[in-house]
Amino acid sequence: PMMTQFADCTFSHRIKRRMDLLGVERWPRFFHSMRATRQTELEEVWPSHVVCYWLGNSTEVARRHYLMTTDDDYKKAAQKSDAKSDALHGHTGSHRGITQEFGKVVTPCGVRTWDSV
Repeated sequence: PMMTQFADCTFSHRIKRRMDLLGVERWPRFFHSMRATRQTELEEVWPSHVVCYWLGNSTEVARRHYLMTTDDDYKKAAQKSDAKSDALHGHTGSHRGITQEFGKVVTPCGVRTWDSV
């Protein structure tokens, strides 16, 4: 009987009610998403076993359920890939790249449109 009178006062209920009042759209698995985001952010700075200890899970659980690939991970990988490719081919990198707005690719042989690539 005592638990039923406090059932509506859980933290998740209060957050969800506030989101509804503010007109903020709720997304599925709200708390799981927040936990996964924080696990990923912390692991960029601290070793995995430390973060897992703080959050109370194992490294295996973190790998399977919480760790995510971020947009920054893709950006870093692309930058490293470009730098390695430039070094391999002896390019300085100043004339290479993709200009998606105009549909052109700048190569050592000149500028090509997407149709000719």
